[in-house]
Amino acid sequence: MIRKIVCTLRNENGTEALTRLLCVNGTWKLRGEDPAKNLYAALS
Repeated sequence: MIRKIVCTLRNENGTEALTRLLCVNGTWKLRGEDPAKNLYAALS
């Protein structure tokens, strides 16, 4: 799994996607929300 993530970061799209995910994750944490629960809800 980690190898897949690292390989994805080698291109611009992968880097941008990770940056957005980390930003959203940080926002949820600052709001006191559960990032895992919100991510699951967003993807389902």
